[in-house]
Amino acid sequence: MSKKLKISLAVVFVALLSFSTGAYASTKYYLNFNDKTTKTDVRMINKKAYVPLNDISKLFGGKVSYNSKKHTYYVKAKDYHPANSQVKTFNVKATGTSGPMKIIVSKVTLHPSFKKDSYSSHVRAVVMDVAVENTSKQTVEWYPAQGALNLNTKEQVEFSHPDSDLVEGTFNGQVIKKGKVIYEVKSSLSSIKNLKWSISQPFDNNLNGLGPDIVVPITLIK
Repeated sequence: MSKKLKISLAVVFVALLSFSTGAYASTKYYLNFNDKTTKTDVRMINKKAYVPLNDISKLFGGKVSYNSKKHTYYVKAKDYHPANSQVKTFNVKATGTSGPMKIIVSKVTLHPSFKKDSYSSHVRAVVMDVAVENTSKQTVEWYPAQGALNLNTKEQVEFSHPDSDLVEGTFNGQVIKKGKVIYEVKSSLSSIKNLKWSISQPFDNNLNGLGPDIVVPITLIK
């Protein structure tokens, strides 16, 4: 949660506690915060405008809860993740070869809220840094990112996320494509210890197979 939002919520919280002690006038208004709008109950206290904490939180997909024993209100934003769910990165060297095609996985990131850019949605993801090479001089078709990813948690993800980099398709002779392949997962990230990436065979322009289907095993060790 940004510092600006924290300050805003603190002010609103103080306002809520003040309702019982100050005189106010209540009128329905529209509240626009960072281009997000909601209808709210604006209350004027000592010539200052105050709005309910719930209305502010709702604009950010947040949730408000109250602990009566501690006399504390809690606000959790939509993109909040506790400390034990932080990003974990593993340097690995997993390789696979099928005919003229070679793939290397150099890093695996377990991300609780991966977002490629401002237009993307947050996803819980396994993110692999890969390099795919055509070692031959002929043109080859290969699609590793369409392979299934199996986790030790018994979860199987059939296809990579659409935000994955284009490290597949047509490979002209002796070229390398590098990028990130993303798989959205449901498993607890702390439970993921190893992966198996199943990739179908490459083929030529006539759809003739050039190698076997392969499985790339990946062990995550800190």
